[in-house]
Amino acid sequence: MAANTATQQVSLDHPYKVPGILLVIISLVLVAFDVGYLESCGNGRGICIDWGTHRLGTAALVVFFIIFVIGVLLIVYTGASTTVTSVTTRVAPPTPPPSPPPVTVVSASPPPTTPTTVNVNPPRST
Repeated sequence: MAANTATQQVSLDHPYKVPGILLVIISLVLVAFDVGYLESCGNGRGICIDWGTHRLGTAALVVFFIIFVIGVLLIVYTGASTTVTSVTTRVAPPTPPPSPPPVTVVSASPPPTTPTTVNVNPPRST
């Protein structure tokens, strides 16, 4: 009786997770500043995006998107992966070889004899 057991374990390593989280937090602070600045330049009636007069707020919006995307990519990046695979095979103990079939010994003996009777008559004279 043979049985196979296979076990596999995969672990992923994210080496840039902390810097990625920090960049996302920085980008959120930057967008908060940006929204506040662009809101104030719109005089409360909306957000103004104008490269001519409000370069700082518009540039902060662009930098927010760049930093946010880089931060998310750093969080998702997988630096290394480890795969451990173990296989266990159990085989039944070997069985002894089968014993030879019984041997019948037949001796060659002559067949039983039956008695033979022979009548001998003297020859007749003529």
